Amino acid sequence: MPADLYTKIYNFLSNAEEEDITAGSVIYQKIKKNPWITQNELKSIIEWAVTFAKNQYERGSLRYTTLLKILPEVRYQSFE
Repeated sequence: MPADLYTKIYNFLSNAEEEDITAGSVIYQKIKKNPWITQNELKSIIEWAVTFAKNQYERGSLRYTTLLKILPEVRYQSFE
């Protein structure tokens, strides 16, 4: 797993405004950094980053809820 891409996505999830956090904006972080990553690897990186980022926030908080919405969007998204 490319650590620099994971770090970039994690930092985005931790620091961006809630209204800017969407599956599309997270995927865009990948496209800017590494357009050749496989779809499965990207999904794995995003899942790890979301999991660790949401653990930094209180359950039920706006940020936590926003992060939870990303996982199903990314899991069923096709990047082709």
